[in-house]
Amino acid sequence: MNDSIIKVNLSKVFIGIDLAKETHVAKAININGELISTLSKLDNSIEGFQMFDDWVQNIIRTIF
Repeated sequence: MNDSIIKVNLSKVFIGIDLAKETHVAKAININGELISTLSKLDNSIEGFQMFDDWVQNIIRTIF
């Protein structure tokens, strides 16, 4: 039981987004606060959202 709890806790990823008027920045960290990935210069557009979605999906494939 404890092994499964530890495994779930270690697989958590937190994504923070710094929203600005035009260009945004996103970072992903693990539960230990270690930087996993950064997405900089994310535009405020549908293309920017698609880039963000692709970035998140890549993190999911890599981590899990």
